[in-house]
This record gives sequence, structure tokens and C-alpha cells, in this order.
Amino acid sequence: KYKNIRLVCVIPFFEHDKSVKYCWKKRYDKVVSNCDELVYSSEEYQISAFQIRNIYMVDHSDIIITWYDGQKGGTRNTLSYAQREGKNIINLNTEYSDELQNLQIKINYS
Repeated sequence: KYKNIRLVCVIPFFEHDKSVKYCWKKRYDKVVSNCDELVYSSEEYQISAFQIRNIYMVDHSDIIITWYDGQKGGTRNTLSYAQREGKNIINLNTEYSDELQNLQIKINYS
């Protein structure tokens, strides 16, 4: 129906699928097998693998669609980066939609 929308799965490193919890594995495999494009942002695990993946996703997106609940962590850091990059962010979690206005995290992503 929406042919201009593509599902691109950005996986943080090769063999990441081996670390997916059993309860999520079936869903993970289904999403990956149905995506339009599969990208690995790092060849192997490293501490910054998820951060590198998140930066890649922001840099290669026109609009950021999220379910942000106001918690500190990777999602918040990624949204802060997206704001600094001037990305349009849509938070589907309407309970916390105002939280995006208050992000003041200074993270160096270089």
C-alpha cells in the first residue's frame, strides 16, 4: 500500500542474532527476512556498536518515528542526536510527547 516506505534493518554487528533473547527470536527473524534492505553497521561486536547503529539510522532517515518513554539511555541519546541534526521526530508514545522538547543531553558522536 505504501510503496515509498521501505523497511531497512540496521543490525549493529554480524552474528547479533545469536544474542537475541529466545522470546524475541521468532519476531526478529520474521522482521529481518521481510525487510527491503539489511545493513550491518559494524563487522563485529564492540562497545560502541549500538551507538554506531543508531547514528547510521538517524543519518539515513528523513523522519524519526519512535516510542520514547522519557527514560535515559540509548533511545534518548539517539533522539538528542537527531534533534541536533534537525530531523523531524514523531513520538508515537503520546504520554511522553513533550519529553522531546526537554532533551538537553550533550553527547559527542564523532
